Amino acid sequence: MGEAADRDLRRLLGASPAVLLAVDREGIVEAALGADGAAALGGPPEDLVGRGVDEALAGRPALLAPVRRALAGEAAVAELALGGAVWEVRCAPRRAADGALDGCVTAAVDVTSRRRVDEEARRGLAFLDAIVEHIPHMIFVKEAAGLRFARFNRAGEELLGYTREELLGRSDHDFFPPEEAAFFEAKDRAVLAGGALVDIPEEPIHTRRRGVRYLHTKKIPLLDEAGRPAYLLGISEDITERKQAEAERQRLLERLQELDRLKARLVANVSHELRTPLTLVLGTLERLLERRPADDPERDDLEVARRNASALLGLIQDLLDVSRLEAGALRADYAEVDLARLLREAVGLFEHAARDRGVRLVVDAPASLPAQVDPARVSRVIGNLLSNALKVVPDGGVVRCALSRREDARAALEVADSGPGVPPALRERVFDRFFQLEAGPAGAGLGLAIVREFVALHGGAVTIHDAAEGGAAFVVELPLAAPPGVVVRPPVPLPPGRAAPPPAEGAARGAPPPEGAADERALVLVVEDQPELRELLTATLARDHRVVSARDGAEGLAAARARPPDLVITDLMMPRVGGAELIAALRATPPLADVPIIVLTARADDDLRVELLRQGVNDYVMKPVTLQELRARAGRLVAMKRAGDVLRQALAGARLDLVGLARELARRNRELDTALEAARAARDAANEAARAKDALLSMVSHELRTPLTTIGLQVERLLRLPDVAPRERKALMKVAAAGARLGGLVATLLDYVRVEAGRLRVELAPLDPAALVQDVVDELRPHAERKGLALSSSGAAPGPFVSDARLLRTVLVNLIENAIKYTERGEVGVSLEREAGGALRLRVRDTGVGIAAGDQGRVFEPFEQLEPTRAKHTPGVGLGLALVRQLVGALGGAVALDSSPGAGSTFTLTVPDAAPSATAAAPGDATPGAAEG
Repeated sequence: MGEAADRDLRRLLGASPAVLLAVDREGIVEAALGADGAAALGGPPEDLVGRGVDEALAGRPALLAPVRRALAGEAAVAELALGGAVWEVRCAPRRAADGALDGCVTAAVDVTSRRRVDEEARRGLAFLDAIVEHIPHMIFVKEAAGLRFARFNRAGEELLGYTREELLGRSDHDFFPPEEAAFFEAKDRAVLAGGALVDIPEEPIHTRRRGVRYLHTKKIPLLDEAGRPAYLLGISEDITERKQAEAERQRLLERLQELDRLKARLVANVSHELRTPLTLVLGTLERLLERRPADDPERDDLEVARRNASALLGLIQDLLDVSRLEAGALRADYAEVDLARLLREAVGLFEHAARDRGVRLVVDAPASLPAQVDPARVSRVIGNLLSNALKVVPDGGVVRCALSRREDARAALEVADSGPGVPPALRERVFDRFFQLEAGPAGAGLGLAIVREFVALHGGAVTIHDAAEGGAAFVVELPLAAPPGVVVRPPVPLPPGRAAPPPAEGAARGAPPPEGAADERALVLVVEDQPELRELLTATLARDHRVVSARDGAEGLAAARARPPDLVITDLMMPRVGGAELIAALRATPPLADVPIIVLTARADDDLRVELLRQGVNDYVMKPVTLQELRARAGRLVAMKRAGDVLRQALAGARLDLVGLARELARRNRELDTALEAARAARDAANEAARAKDALLSMVSHELRTPLTTIGLQVERLLRLPDVAPRERKALMKVAAAGARLGGLVATLLDYVRVEAGRLRVELAPLDPAALVQDVVDELRPHAERKGLALSSSGAAPGPFVSDARLLRTVLVNLIENAIKYTERGEVGVSLEREAGGALRLRVRDTGVGIAAGDQGRVFEPFEQLEPTRAKHTPGVGLGLALVRQLVGALGGAVALDSSPGAGSTFTLTVPDAAPSATAAAPGDATPGAAEG
């Protein structure tokens, strides 16, 4: 190399940021290039040349060590920090042409920036690793070549149940069943071949400890610099719980749909069963009314029964309409109608009730307003709104009905009242089915719901506003013309209003006592919001007592404080102040605290009964009740009350506080009685799945029992009259029988509700099975003979037998009635025998139509009937056999069916003897397996 080239090279190397040192084999520095770097290492280059390395690098031992190693013939690398910078030093031995060691060459480079970049990269990778480790989903990486696991996070270890040491370097075939591993491998190959993200919504995977889990997985290939797949990245989310929740939601949805179907079937069956006897009741009552002269005082009693039967029929129609609306089976039947006349006709039905209460009915309507609507359903809308207004308006108030034509070819109907109004927050909810305001009148909660549905059926709308009279104003808007293409009938006579007007309210009054006995007879207070039933109870009890009556709890409390009674008979569900509040107030008033109280109600609620007994109620009577029973219960309590009064007066002067002792004894006895009831009630576990059905049927039973009670009491009074003609007596007995049938149907519904809700009470006691069977057969034999059937019993069951006689009797009655119902000719037989183990075997056989094999399982399902409802002529709602199976199960037994078409049916019951368990459980406790209340 020439001098010029050597000079240029030295100049170039001298400007380099690197440092170059050449040391001969004696350890003397021959050359030093890179002024900036050399200065950092030990001084200017020219100061280093010619000096020994030990001297030149005395202050840099970290650099001197690799130089000495290189002079010894070994290459060395070192890193040292100088002046805030990081240097990478590489030393290599230098050899002569003959291979002999001739010194060394050292190169030092400032790598501070590179090390800073490496540290940032390392920190970034550590951060990403931490994220991957803490993500709750499984993350894995597979090598593209062999699909072996190269990376796994903690969530993956926990899900699969393997450590990453067990997983890394292995494939799916090492852990999962062959078909499952093949599925994973096929998906992986497809992802690598496609080069794009693949989403797998659901795939099962067998884990080590958690069984089969379901994953939602996304996979994507990771490419190298050449764009070829190097790895496969997968992210899997465990969706097992979500999948199970979705399956449960679907199950509940299907159950809800099944309940909807059962409810529709129930409403159809119940409406059919109730409407049939009601038709008989109404027809018979109409005939009786036609035979009575206008001035006959007994017409009032018949009219009361007819109005209550009509109200009951209206409730049934409401339930049926709701069912048809839910099924979408209700259609408007349009006709040419005068809306103004329709309104006046509807208002006329309520004039008598309004006049009795001093309510002013105001009608503001044009002379005529032609429209195309469904007259029957618009009449129902007007009737329901007027009935609702009269229920809430106070005595002496006002109800206003206004009808007008709007410019948009729509009619506006407004029904306003001076009642308490509807709070704005509840103005939408009052149209919900079964919703009732807390301070509102009692009812089924269907009237306003049907109003909205019927108005919507016409394409209209109903809203609530504040009325000028101070209460609520319901505004209905209806199109005056039918929709295009709809058939409109010509004008027809207006249909009679369905809704019976609210009964007139009378002031509290007392029945006149017999002459000369006003100061001696006991005083009875009757509190009942239903006027006709209140008057009937007053007239019945007035034969034996002085009687005063009140319309609700507020009036009843005022009457009791004014004249303390010897007995209070009260309803529970009343407007303003209900029966429960009245009872609490009476017990909190010292002069009235010991007055006997009878609760007379249609509300079937065991928990409420226990609570009222705990509060001091003396008797709890369910509607309907016979007049004789009510008089007997009232007489017993009045006698006890009067006897206690006499005893207290006789002992008033005694030194010992015998009165206090008697009261304490009475209080302790009440506490013991209520404690026993509470102990039994504590076992009544409410079945949440049947809560809605329980509430619905309990509500319906209340609404059905009140008019049934009134009908039964009125018919009973008429039958007791001495001058009733034989033909009328026969008609009245038909009415009584139909009412009893309705009451039995309601009782069956309530029994089934109690079974479903887990409130069935099983009471064990010794019984004579043969006597029980004979008693039921004797009771039902007239029913069989009316159809020309023979009903007989055979067999015996010797020895003692322990079970629940009431439940066993209910089972037998249902089975025998079912056999009579479906047998047209031949006979029905009942046989019994004791098995070797002591169990009782009962058979009920008939020569009826029989049941096909495919239908035998259905007959025990609730509301199932082999005869379609639309063509149905055999009575029943389809609960009898379902109730039989439930009750037999509660007794620890089983029921079997043997039948074939044309050959009759045989139902066989096997009921175990509960005597062994009865020794350890007092009578009244449930047998094992029974649903307890």
